[in-house]
Amino acid sequence: MKFNKPAFTDDQQLDQLIQRGVVCGDRAEALHYLGHINYYRLAAYWLPFEADHASHSFKPGTRFVDVLNLYIFDRELRLLVLDAIERVEVSVRTGWAYTLAHRYGPHAHLNACQWPLILTHLWPIKLTHLSKINLRFSVSSDNSLLPA
Repeated sequence: MKFNKPAFTDDQQLDQLIQRGVVCGDRAEALHYLGHINYYRLAAYWLPFEADHASHSFKPGTRFVDVLNLYIFDRELRLLVLDAIERVEVSVRTGWAYTLAHRYGPHAHLNACQWPLILTHLWPIKLTHLSKINLRFSVSSDNSLLPA
């Protein structure tokens, strides 16, 4: 199978989107984002706006800024989730390290013979300290989510 699609410039990519029905309010801004985010990365975010996937035509009134806002929302949500996951991960590892060191000594992790015994004690640890982790978020003046 031969691949015959030529490489498009950012201008050509934007022209193609406009031809397919995307409304572009600020061409310079759209070109900036196409140049920094990538046409194909944004393609996943305009799928809900497509009227017909085969022809890649868009629903009437689809704006480039709407696609961009969906991308930005997804990016910010992903960062918030990863922040929360990191807090839980650090807390769990801290609890395990603390328990391991206090029950079996500071070098218990080096003694492979103890691991079956250690794991039976570490696995059922009650992770009540997780409830103390600050996973709450507040809404800023611009309606974005911020860690509380």
